[in-house]
Amino acid sequence: MVISAQGAGQYTLTAEAVTRALRRRRQRPIFLVDAAIPRDLAPDIDAIDGAFRYDLEALEAVAMAGRAKREA
Repeated sequence: MVISAQGAGQYTLTAEAVTRALRRRRQRPIFLVDAAIPRDLAPDIDAIDGAFRYDLEALEAVAMAGRAKREA
């Protein structure tokens, strides 16, 4: 699991770095949370099998869906 919240203004983790990490991990999945504004994790990470990137908007959508389900 990777949680990033630097907001450095540039991507601190790229798709290439995630691909290398997955190879070293023998293809075990990586869960990445980008809690930064502006974002720290490159959006092209989404195209990598075994990498699951969530930004604040995605986490909000999950939370709102859960809330709607509980209210129903």
